Amino acid sequence: MARTPRDIIDMVTRDLAREAPAGFFGLAGLPVPPSSIRYGDSSIILPELQADKVLVVDGPPSYALYPEFQKKKPGDMETMQFWPLKRVGLTRHLKMPVCLVVFYLHRGDRATFPESFSLGMAPLETTFRFPTVRLWEKQDEIRLKYPELAALLLITAEEPTEATLVEVKGLIDGLEEPVEKRDNLYGLAAMLGLHYFEQALVQAVFGPKFEEIRKMGVIDRWMDEKYQEGVTQGISLGIREVALSLLADKFGKTPPEVVERIQRADENWCRNFTLLIARARSLEELDLS
Repeated sequence: MARTPRDIIDMVTRDLAREAPAGFFGLAGLPVPPSSIRYGDSSIILPELQADKVLVVDGPPSYALYPEFQKKKPGDMETMQFWPLKRVGLTRHLKMPVCLVVFYLHRGDRATFPESFSLGMAPLETTFRFPTVRLWEKQDEIRLKYPELAALLLITAEEPTEATLVEVKGLIDGLEEPVEKRDNLYGLAAMLGLHYFEQALVQAVFGPKFEEIRKMGVIDRWMDEKYQEGVTQGISLGIREVALSLLADKFGKTPPEVVERIQRADENWCRNFTLLIARARSLEELDLS
């Protein structure tokens, strides 16, 4: 079963969980010293049950946090019904309690966010409940207690602005962290910045630091992984279908003329086009010539 290429928001939250795991524990109401946390092995046999973010606390008592990041309200039962299955699988695999926490990243125009779901039929329903964190309600906590998660402020904002990006960089500037870790946090913030803004603006805000982290490959790594996952998926789905899938995931419904252009394009054009999609902020920015 081919993997769907991750988008930039998924990748940044995953990498933030690796770079600054204590912040996510704190936002979930479980403050833990960073030295007690490690990134856990989450490999489970069935691909659909894999979770690529498991944070293990070496006790006593030992336990793990399985964060499920949702950038929008889950739209179907199939998505949510795998969450408890993953938790059970991880519990057996890691041989310790595993806490599932759903982090909702962006409010948008939605008023409710699930904290449970039911399977079966009344009166024989089974209800599954899970703790949730609405990150837009934690913005001040991120600023004051967990500035290493500053990049999340770009995601939680209703409409991120240049001022948001400046604030994010300022929060990272103030961190007392090893240079390598701080550069990784700069890189994650810059990647998100490129998702929301023109490159010229991101470069202006980050200044010389932008070129430093680019030379380290922090920014280009996401572009490369996005492309490679698209190529891998193309083995089974076809590179044209991959391009169409990426377009739909990022910009919503694809205009018929764009679909037609992709369908008649050759393989090399489609491969290059997948990279353009990753960098573009709108359909109008894409070169369809």
